[in-house]
Amino acid sequence: MIAKRESPPPSRWGRSKNGIYFYLVHTTKRNHRGEKLYRAKFSHRLTSPTFWTLADLTAAGVRWLKNKPKGWGK
Repeated sequence: MIAKRESPPPSRWGRSKNGIYFYLVHTTKRNHRGEKLYRAKFSHRLTSPTFWTLADLTAAGVRWLKNKPKGWGK
């Protein structure tokens, strides 16, 4: 069976509701419904142990950024 194509996230960069900047790391994993799973990598170099779908991130109130946040690194 061929999985239907999912649209990519609006941006790789985001900001959570409480102001923490992150970027998405695409994993090769999928959930039980076949949706792509992502991890968030934070500015303090920690990677989230939680897997997120794009719908989960949108429901959590993520604000998508056009560019990399200032002070993120080189």
